[in-house]
Amino acid sequence: MESGRDVLGPYRLLRRLARGGMGEVWEAQRGDGDGERLAVKMLPLDETSPGTLRRFLDEARLGASLFHPNLVRTLEVVQQGDRVGIVMELLDGLSLAELCRPERLAPLGWAVSVACDVLCGLEYLHGARADDGRPMNLVHRDLKPSNLLVTRAGVTKIIDFGIASLEGSERTLTRTGVMRGSLPYCSPEHARQEPLDGRSDLFSFGAVLYELLSGQRCFAQSTEAAVLTAVLFSPTPGVRQHQASVPPQLEALVAQLLEKDPRARPASARETRERLEALFPEGERFTRAQVGEWVEHAKSRRPLSAETADSLSPLGERAGMRGNPAVAAPRRRWPWVAAAATTAALAVVATAVARSDAPQPAPPNAAPPSAQLAVSPEPNPKTEPATASPEPAEPQPEAAPKREAAPRPARAKGPRAVAAAEKGRGWLTVGTPSGWVQVRVGDRELGPTPLFRRELPAGPQTVTVTRPDGARKVMQVMIEPDKERKLSVEW
Repeated sequence: MESGRDVLGPYRLLRRLARGGMGEVWEAQRGDGDGERLAVKMLPLDETSPGTLRRFLDEARLGASLFHPNLVRTLEVVQQGDRVGIVMELLDGLSLAELCRPERLAPLGWAVSVACDVLCGLEYLHGARADDGRPMNLVHRDLKPSNLLVTRAGVTKIIDFGIASLEGSERTLTRTGVMRGSLPYCSPEHARQEPLDGRSDLFSFGAVLYELLSGQRCFAQSTEAAVLTAVLFSPTPGVRQHQASVPPQLEALVAQLLEKDPRARPASARETRERLEALFPEGERFTRAQVGEWVEHAKSRRPLSAETADSLSPLGERAGMRGNPAVAAPRRRWPWVAAAATTAALAVVATAVARSDAPQPAPPNAAPPSAQLAVSPEPNPKTEPATASPEPAEPQPEAAPKREAAPRPARAKGPRAVAAAEKGRGWLTVGTPSGWVQVRVGDRELGPTPLFRRELPAGPQTVTVTRPDGARKVMQVMIEPDKERKLSVEW
């Protein structure tokens, strides 16, 4: 990088992670020395049209308003001279574009766990509300394998909100007349440039799930015209034509997601997730630890260790290995694979609580695996290792905490919100930009971070957080009826 251009505001640019249609993505460090590491998506103003700049800033504003474990977190926008950058959290892992390959087909239980994470993120996105309580009616519009990243901590993140939009809003075209988004994953209504709702994202999710289960693109025609024709009119081949180990019930769900008529698809991401979890109970889905280790396995291109292979128990073809017969599906309980990890640097939203002392790394044998995000464009995102571990390991190795479905947004006026208001109850969301902590409210243990929308009685609450090394912090927070209190804990 030329002299004088290796900094952007308070951030020192370390190395370029990706170059795409809308700028570049760099790994950056806040300040000098031991400052936290983040991702910065940069745009050169002198080479940017007003429309592109507007979409770039819209992406930043939208990202900063969203707060969910399965969505990439946006911190701020920084401008210096002829450059502007979006600062985001940094994670380490692989995109599904790198994992959805026939020679690296993941276990069925792994694929289902990843799919449930994606659906949790879509459920939150589609139900998000503005500060005044109005529905935002968000649609991602570009859900595809390269925009879904699985971290080494076993958490799947939806990234890149560059063309996300309000429901039924602008249906923008490129100069050649092709709608923005990736054609093999766009819904028929998106291809027809009609108003969109969350069911359009469900079609895209169905195309991703098809590829995740089979290693083959659902719409793999040789020309854009043929792909468009297939998306709009052609029957979708069953996923079992490519992978016979997929259960018929799962094939039927994928087929319903890929219905041409949005009214024939599942009504919501939540309904889809509940049906998927009913087909695959907890014991047939991979834990976060197992999801993360499979990413390590794919990233290093080395076989899983004998110790890890021995700790897996086959559940038959239904949830077993398909791409690698040496490893089978998980037991219901599986010990966390120990991993040396350094302290994470995770960005916090604008509503974060005040910081105290400088971060201290947790002991290597207690910290979860490291995680870093490299936001990458199509077709082959590049990721490189860095030091970050934003997602927690389950602290109890013999019993991984169950995933709880995200409730409907707090300000909704439906039965959930009315009941919460009548009972005088609100919600608490807790995140940690460095490592993970155990959270207790009063005498009640809530579990490890990230915690999302845990219901609590309204009023003052004493929140105690404990790091793996035993360090504690006690805070007083106010829970308001029918509202969510977001708390970010730093040392």
